[in-house]
Amino acid sequence: MVRFLAGEMGFTLLELVIVMVLAGILFAAGADLIVGPFRNFTESESRMELYEEGQIALERIRAELYHAVPNAVYVSADNSTLTFGTVDSGYMESRGLYGRYLEDSFPVDNNITDVNGKTAAPGRVLSIYNVSWTTFSSGSRLFQVTGNSTGSMILDKNVPAGGYHRHSRRYYVVDGAVRFQYSGNYLYRSTASVTVSGIGGFGTSYPLSSHVKEGRFRFLPGNTRRNGVVVVEFVLEGDGGESVRFVEEVHLPNVP
Repeated sequence: MVRFLAGEMGFTLLELVIVMVLAGILFAAGADLIVGPFRNFTESESRMELYEEGQIALERIRAELYHAVPNAVYVSADNSTLTFGTVDSGYMESRGLYGRYLEDSFPVDNNITDVNGKTAAPGRVLSIYNVSWTTFSSGSRLFQVTGNSTGSMILDKNVPAGGYHRHSRRYYVVDGAVRFQYSGNYLYRSTASVTVSGIGGFGTSYPLSSHVKEGRFRFLPGNTRRNGVVVVEFVLEGDGGESVRFVEEVHLPNVP
């Protein structure tokens, strides 16, 4: 029990209320000073994670597009799916293949000779002057190596005379096909094999990103003045509502 001596006075109710209000204001201000930096740190960390996730996805798409078969690129009508054939550049380098063949004195035959005199192994599929996604996916300009003869590659069918046979005489050893697709909140990647008949069925899709809010692909075909361009756009959104937008233009080889 608190006792007051004669002449002493205690706090009035009004004074106590004022003190409590001031203390509350000071506490709230102090709490904001403490919580604010932590909130900013959490938001910054979340945005950094989204940025790193998006950069990894972009790097994967960019790296594979750099090995796209010229003109063998397709974007779906709803812009959600990007599909393209790929060149086995590592194999060509390891075999010493230049990727350009000598002009044949015979206008129609089923063999080509690399300018380096090197050959691809039997069974490998070659793309010769592909001009569109349709010609690639249908296999109309895909050839299979059936054997080798004195530095030349024997193909499963004749290389037509004139036209693309004599244009730039470029060829590429095909690796397969790659598909990137936005679906739900995910960006998926899948692959398919390629034969002389065209593209096979795509296998299991694996996610590259799981925070996609929106995304689309665009393809601008190349011409004689510029290379083809694939535009990759997507927005990643974190659980706290923070988001990061990514836009990348990838220039493609388009001169067969």
